[in-house]
Amino acid sequence: MNTAIAGIDDLMAHPAPGIVFGEHERAKLPRRAYPSRHAWGSAMTADERQELIGLIADSPQLADLLALYDRSNGVQLFYLKCPHCDDPHWALSFLPVSAWAEATAQWQDDGDCAPIMEGCELFTHGQWRVIASMPSEAMHLVQFFSGEHGGEQLAGKIFCIGLDGYLGFEEEVAPSLSALIDEIKRDPAAFFDRLGFAWMVDTGEGCFGDEIEQYIADVRGHPDAAPWPPTRPD
Repeated sequence: MNTAIAGIDDLMAHPAPGIVFGEHERAKLPRRAYPSRHAWGSAMTADERQELIGLIADSPQLADLLALYDRSNGVQLFYLKCPHCDDPHWALSFLPVSAWAEATAQWQDDGDCAPIMEGCELFTHGQWRVIASMPSEAMHLVQFFSGEHGGEQLAGKIFCIGLDGYLGFEEEVAPSLSALIDEIKRDPAAFFDRLGFAWMVDTGEGCFGDEIEQYIADVRGHPDAAPWPPTRPD
């Protein structure tokens, strides 16, 4: 089985996923283990599959991306509840193919985030798309489909761009999608920490960043198990 699919299958097989947040002194909160979950997307349309095949046509090392998207047109991982709205969020969302162009455009040319990309020469040396997003500092994962920079091939490599992450835009996150999924599966909390991802908590003390301390496959019976806090009224 394709290793990218196998890694996500392992996550999907967890009986009752949970995310642990540590004690938060400023927010006056104890250690908490909240229920989480993951969700497959729908199927690609014929046009989406044609677009993806066109992108990877000259890069056989991107077969893992096609295999994953043939299985599911996007995947949502690590459910999070926002304290400011009723809608669910996900720590990491692999976007449907139809959403890649719009998600990429904001970082290119006259897009809202284009000024942040100034001086990032690597992103002018190949074709790339934003394929995944995270609700922390507008973080996005970029997949390269072609190009060469500094004597290295870019196709297959994944980078992270955003407003205020820990990694530089030209600092490689993973050499391939399969390697990325393997790292996430091995220790999700460490992966998010490496990128500088933080969620949020809102209490009577104020609104604070709340870093993921641990991911667990079965939150049932955890000594710090708790329901997600209710949404605060406006």
